[in-house]
Amino acid sequence: MQYILGEWTFMGLPFHVRPGVLIPRQDTETLCEHALVLAKGRGYHTLLDMCCGSGCIGVSVAKLSAMDVTFADISGEALELAKENAELNQIKGSFINSDLFDKIEGGFDMLCCNPPYLSREDMLNLQREVTYEPRLALFGGEDGLDFYRLISNDYKKHLRNGGAMLLEVGISQAQCVIEIFGEGYAVKDINGIDRVVVIC
Repeated sequence: MQYILGEWTFMGLPFHVRPGVLIPRQDTETLCEHALVLAKGRGYHTLLDMCCGSGCIGVSVAKLSAMDVTFADISGEALELAKENAELNQIKGSFINSDLFDKIEGGFDMLCCNPPYLSREDMLNLQREVTYEPRLALFGGEDGLDFYRLISNDYKKHLRNGGAMLLEVGISQAQCVIEIFGEGYAVKDINGIDRVVVIC
C-alpha cells in the first residue's frame, strides 16, 4: 500500500517511499525516540545514519534535535530517496555511498543503524507484503546477525568518547547482539519486544 501511495508518515513526519527501498515501520520509531532522549540529554551534535534506506532515522532525529546528520548506504537508489526526504523535511545532510564503514571518515557523537537482520528461515517465511521489499535491506545471513558482527569490528573508530550507538534488532536477537559487542542494553518497543540495542 505504501508503495502505491508513494508516501508514508514516520515520527509524525512525511516521507516519500518507492520500490527498491525499505518502507519505514513503527518498530523503528523506538530507535528514534531513544536516540532523541540520549541526544538531548547528552548534548550530542553529530549523527551517522548507516544503512539509511529512506533516511527516516536520520531525518527524524535531525529534525527533532537539530543534529548534523550524515547518511550512508550501499544502495545508490536508497541514498537518492534519502536526499529527497531530507529536502522534503528541510534537513541538510551529507550523503555517502558506502558499504557499512568502508568510506566513512571521522567520528560521530551518535551512530544509528537499522541493518538487514532477517535469517534464512525468516526469508523463507516472509509475509506476502514484505516480499515486495528489497532483499538487500532484509537478509542478514544464515542467523540474521552477520551485519552486527561486521559493525562490531569497526564502530569504535567512528564513535566519539561518550557517544552512543543504537541498533535495531529482530525478535529474540537483542541478547545475541549484546554478546557480540560485549556490552549494551536493550530498549523495548510498544509491544514489549526488545527492539533496540544501545552501546555506549
